[in-house]
Amino acid sequence: YMFSSDMHLYLYGFTDRIFAGPNSYLAARTLAAIMGLLSLWLYYGFVRNLFARNTDSKSIAELSTLLLALTVPHTFISQFATYDVLCFLFFTAALMLLSKSLVPFEVMSVSKQVLFALAGSSCFAFAVLAKYI
Repeated sequence: YMFSSDMHLYLYGFTDRIFAGPNSYLAARTLAAIMGLLSLWLYYGFVRNLFARNTDSKSIAELSTLLLALTVPHTFISQFATYDVLCFLFFTAALMLLSKSLVPFEVMSVSKQVLFALAGSSCFAFAVLAKYI
């Protein structure tokens, strides 16, 4: 942990304070599962943005999100209270926000595109801080 920011410890420590007791690890694992589900939702948004011009963008996003949800690494990291799932959550948020910033000028103003780009860049920086690898 010497190269990371320990963000995950603060999150899991917060759940430990709320659900203190001998089974407080279940609250941390539940939080990890929620972050895993949220990362799937953000990945779905990323794929929808990526294939926005395609008429089948919804089915492409659903299929790719299903494939990601069924992969062993995503299922594995979503079950345990580690920093991996927080890193992946920030990474998928960065993907979704940065892909949202690439919408054509006719659809979205330039100032909104810049805000999405800054938010996506910040999420990517948080992903790097959450897990240095």
